[in-house]
Amino acid sequence: MHKQILFSLFIVSVCFQSCKKPKNTPPAKFTGCRISMITETPSDTTTTPRTTYRFYYNDDGKVQHIYAYVPASPASSYYYYYQTQSHYIYFAYNGNIIQARTVYGQQTIPSNIDTVILDAQSRITQIDHNGYYGSYDPQWDSYQYTDSGTVWLHNSNNYGNFFTDTLLWQGGDLVKDTRIVEGSYDPTDIYNYTYFDTLYNTGNISAMPAELEKYGRSVFTSKHLVKQIFDSRTDSTWTYNYILDTGGKITEITTSVAGNISNKTQIAYLCE
Repeated sequence: MHKQILFSLFIVSVCFQSCKKPKNTPPAKFTGCRISMITETPSDTTTTPRTTYRFYYNDDGKVQHIYAYVPASPASSYYYYYQTQSHYIYFAYNGNIIQARTVYGQQTIPSNIDTVILDAQSRITQIDHNGYYGSYDPQWDSYQYTDSGTVWLHNSNNYGNFFTDTLLWQGGDLVKDTRIVEGSYDPTDIYNYTYFDTLYNTGNISAMPAELEKYGRSVFTSKHLVKQIFDSRTDSTWTYNYILDTGGKITEITTSVAGNISNKTQIAYLCE
């Protein structure tokens, strides 16, 4: 199952102040818990590398940059490829626009740039994915919201392949994703989600690791921890198990398919 399958509801903490700040006053220093490191370990590291993401923050709690380290194993036939896959993601914030620039290896210019557009409620409405080397990669994601604030429609373009996801929510959780793949001989795929009663918690912003690793924030996140995702097209079930710390924060996620572990995600936090 592609890592971009979204099983989450977007939650953001907004801070209100009773008095107006003078101009040029720096933002209040962040306090709370935030993710400092995520380690993704697939079951087969000879074909998919183990990757460690380290998060660095501004004083106001926003992600400043991410360093993704991919170790190279001399025993692997992918040794040279892995050597070039470590990268930085640098974030710039300008009003309702977030720009994420990815720089690989020893390069000095970004290989791709993601532009994230927010609405007045700080929800993501558009993500444009652009290549840097002389051409525009026609890739984008767009999101539409209901009056209650949940995402009901997700459209995406991946190099001219168009996908439309219609999302159904219950009690703060995404329970069904109906995907239409334009031009496919079998265009409809349905994902059904079931949940534990435990609340999803990765610190001050509840976001699935895959989103933090790319955008430094959540796209949308379910209220509870997902237990299983069933894919009607492939007749496959993904099962998720978790380890939590004493504060209820997720420290490990184990993903299994047909009883076989496919990936482990370990999460470390910095609390101030």
